[in-house]
Amino acid sequence: MTETTPKTCQSIPVFRSADFRVVNGANLGDPISFAAELDLDDTYELSKTARQHRLSVISTDSGTFKIANDTVLGHSGATLHLDSCLTFMTGTGHTTEALILVEVDDGGNVTDVYVLPLAALVPRTDYALVGIDPDKAQQKFAEVACVSFSRGTHITMASGEQRRIEDLNVGDMVLT
Repeated sequence: MTETTPKTCQSIPVFRSADFRVVNGANLGDPISFAAELDLDDTYELSKTARQHRLSVISTDSGTFKIANDTVLGHSGATLHLDSCLTFMTGTGHTTEALILVEVDDGGNVTDVYVLPLAALVPRTDYALVGIDPDKAQQKFAEVACVSFSRGTHITMASGEQRRIEDLNVGDMVLT
């Protein structure tokens, strides 16, 4: 009998691909997609109504990811690929990166695409696509995961109280 260790679920804040669309360039009007469908110099804009959603993922023994049961987006059990790390530049020369995650069904067909920004994206700001790096996605995801907490993790508040990570609010004082 083989004993398996249960995998810990990691929750990440992502945008739906439809919230980040081309406003100038070859793919005008299209939502962000996976690397093979992107064109450098296309300019994207985050919708003013866009909001991040919780995508819960579990790593597998083979090094891929599955969508967890307690997710807000995606289909529980579906395979999730880390497609690429994209670099965007604003009109002021500021650069930011985002990871593209691709959900696929059992037949390998793309069912959804998600954007995991590595810095804050501002709605109604032009972001020109200046870099597409499929090899850097796993490294960047590992950096994000290292500073994240799994659901259920208890955090010590400034008062000494212990509170689950999902019960924290912006502005809560924590002990560091």
